[in-house]
Amino acid sequence: MTKFFGKIFTRYPVKTRRFLELLPGIFSWTIILSPIWGSLFAPYFIAYFILFFDIYWLYKSFSLVITSYISSKKIKEAEKIDWLKSARKLKNFNKVSHVVILPNYTEAIYKLRETLNALSLQTFPKKRIYVVLAMEERETEAKEKAQILASEFKGIFGNILATYHPDIEGEVKVNLQTNLMQQKLCIKALSRKM
Repeated sequence: MTKFFGKIFTRYPVKTRRFLELLPGIFSWTIILSPIWGSLFAPYFIAYFILFFDIYWLYKSFSLVITSYISSKKIKEAEKIDWLKSARKLKNFNKVSHVVILPNYTEAIYKLRETLNALSLQTFPKKRIYVVLAMEERETEAKEKAQILASEFKGIFGNILATYHPDIEGEVKVNLQTNLMQQKLCIKALSRKM
């Protein structure tokens, strides 16, 4: 920041902050209303700008359609491959295990049950899948849901356990924070159970 702007920001902190808050809105509305005011002052420029803008979005639309088509073809080809058969050929396949962390907060038990049912229907050896129900301690029914699901799916997976993210004062309640904590709790719990 230059000395000039430094002086302005320190001398007029409220006005400067308010101006900077208004700037994105002013800029956006100037562009949105530019076909109206621009047609009065620079009609040819605005006409060419709108024309080029439409051509640009037509190009972007076609490129989206083409890449979506290519992606769907690749997905269909990948679905035909027997990935488990390919994985069994790997040298250390018998050492591979999966840990599935299901973070949830006030999620209905039927949704969690559907997720676990779908997980139990896949082809990877289920005894090498470890399911972690990543619950929030502040949810009142968390322990009850975890116990019900753990008893229903006991013996299907390698292990199914629940971890509870503590309600830490001052912590922002976001998914990333919860997931990081659950991963740490999961590593501790699984290292004891495996």
